Amino acid sequence: MGACGIFGSSLKVIRAFKGRSQGHVGGKSITYGGSNLTCGNERWGYRHILKRHLSEWQSRAAVAQENWRDTGDYGIHWALRDPDKIRYRASDDTFCYSRKILLIDNRTKEAVGSYYPKVSVARVSHRVITAYPSGAQC
Repeated sequence: MGACGIFGSSLKVIRAFKGRSQGHVGGKSITYGGSNLTCGNERWGYRHILKRHLSEWQSRAAVAQENWRDTGDYGIHWALRDPDKIRYRASDDTFCYSRKILLIDNRTKEAVGSYYPKVSVARVSHRVITAYPSGAQC
């Protein structure tokens, strides 16, 4: 993931994720070609993830002895690229994407746990609103 400077634009793209989901979810038609993670602010985007979900990502990453950014990037990528579940939330006009991810210890190459990244994407702009590891699907 790229960096967001203190005074950088909230719309600066730091990671473009490709997707491939199509169909109907919650009565809404979706054709999803990808989504951008932008710097955002305290309510959405990378800055939001950093402020509200850093410790959650760090906890998951520690299990696999990885950097939290690598764990987060991998989880977000696969939740968007090949979701197990997609749910539409009318309350904020977003889609939640999730899938099961195995945590692999970098030293032993053994599975040491799993989690479900939940990635919220705005229906209209396709921007990542938030992403965090969870114990359950969307």
